[in-house]
Amino acid sequence: MVFSSHIFVYYFLPIALLGYYAFYRARQRWRNFWLILTGYTFYGWAEPRFMPLMFATTFVDWLVSLIIAHDTWRFWTVLRKPVKQLPHRGPRSRTQRRAILVSVLLNLATLGFFKYFNFGIESYNNLVQVLGLQHAQFDTFFRVVLPLGISFYTFQALSYTIDVYRGEAEAMSNFIDFSCFVSMFPHLVAGPIL
Repeated sequence: MVFSSHIFVYYFLPIALLGYYAFYRARQRWRNFWLILTGYTFYGWAEPRFMPLMFATTFVDWLVSLIIAHDTWRFWTVLRKPVKQLPHRGPRSRTQRRAILVSVLLNLATLGFFKYFNFGIESYNNLVQVLGLQHAQFDTFFRVVLPLGISFYTFQALSYTIDVYRGEAEAMSNFIDFSCFVSMFPHLVAGPIL
């Protein structure tokens, strides 16, 4: 969905705003849930099959930020204890360093796969063609569709996790709040990366 399309201007945006203001007197969590719903609807409008990818990225980075904040891999501890902000650029434990490494590697591997897989296949096919091994080429079956806005939401989630690691941001204990931060539709496909 494009911001200048009739569907967005006359249908999606008014419904999103009306829904948000309908929940205005409700708890903040309901408004954030509505924004998540509109964000995922906006994102899934073009290609719904990539919605689980955005959800997985969001969930992993939220969980990693809690692991960093609590300095433990025990999920039951991470999900129950109150969150504390780390000292700014202070020393980090082995658990925290491993957790940020997991986040960086998973995010960059996902982004790299979707952005560069087709380039790798084309380069391989060109190489085997030059070598005279046309039978070893991959078909066009091996093509990957680039998810809409993957760079924006991946780098946004990653920058949050890095900020938690550096002590510049407090880890969000509420998944709905963090998911709202990542899936907010106005910056989902056009930035800026916060």
